[in-house]
Amino acid sequence: MKYLLYILLFFLSLVSSAQPGAQSHTLAGAISVSSLQSMKVEELMPIPLSFESLSEMETQKIIPGFCRVSIISNGPWSVNVMSSEPYLIERTNGTFRKIPVGLIEIRGNTSKDFMPLSNTPITILQSLNNLISNSYLLDVKVKPPSWKVEGGSYKVNLIFTLTPE
Repeated sequence: MKYLLYILLFFLSLVSSAQPGAQSHTLAGAISVSSLQSMKVEELMPIPLSFESLSEMETQKIIPGFCRVSIISNGPWSVNVMSSEPYLIERTNGTFRKIPVGLIEIRGNTSKDFMPLSNTPITILQSLNNLISNSYLLDVKVKPPSWKVEGGSYKVNLIFTLTPE
């Protein structure tokens, strides 16, 4: 039976090669590649940042490597950051005290300068290479307010958004 199959294949190859003229066939194919993106944000410095003395209140604090943003993407991307509120808010016994969030500035790879935070998105990272996996350290600068601020723990959430370009 096995030999009969080999003989049949041999004759079929002779018949197909015996036809006059060249022949070609096209087979259409496709590969489907999904857009893949993920982002992880890790706090690297202790929170809260604190101003403990008058001299610290008179100078800005720069915290290099405040957080790490790791991105996996198979296409160009950008990362925006914004605050959840326009203010850092301190809540005590039903009262609210506020500090403008713009006193916090952040720097990624889009500029050598720090950019003030706000409750509207600012672009802090962009894909600058063809690597699928990238990791960046973000620096933060906290400027002291130019007015009296009562002691307390002022808080705000930062929202990071990864967007395809």
